[in-house]
Amino acid sequence: MYKILGVLLLIFTACQAVTLNSQIIPTFHKYKELNSQFVKSTKDNQKEQNKEREAVETYMYDEYTKALNILKKEYCLNPNKDVLNEFISVLIATKNSAYEAPSLVLGEIYICQPNSILKNVTSLSKQNKNYIIDTLDFGFKSATYNKESKITNYTELNDKLKSLKIGKK
Repeated sequence: MYKILGVLLLIFTACQAVTLNSQIIPTFHKYKELNSQFVKSTKDNQKEQNKEREAVETYMYDEYTKALNILKKEYCLNPNKDVLNEFISVLIATKNSAYEAPSLVLGEIYICQPNSILKNVTSLSKQNKNYIIDTLDFGFKSATYNKESKITNYTELNDKLKSLKIGKK
């Protein structure tokens, strides 16, 4: 019986990973593509730029936000390296965006999966690492604001992040 439960749990976990990949990664790719088109349009005429901005913002507030919500819920339960890599890739590719939700999600998944996040961040190139550390710092502060005492490992997480920030200089 325990073997059957173990196999079912393994299958369920694998299905979640496939679902997470199939739901989130295409959304991340599409958002990066739309953002890239918008950035290119800033060299074009104002009408084209407005059209591209509207497209990227509509997608961002709808599909990308839905993907972020799925990521936030699912990543803590079932960390997935491919999804995290894509998420970090989106953050880097959309540096031009002032949308704060992605940094908040990064901060939230850092709380539940700090080692996974730190391992990914430390593997980045220096320029990207510095950007993601700053994004993570902002997201962590936002995610923990007025909740520090409710997060049992807050001090440890904050210390690890401070150490990471010191190391980036």
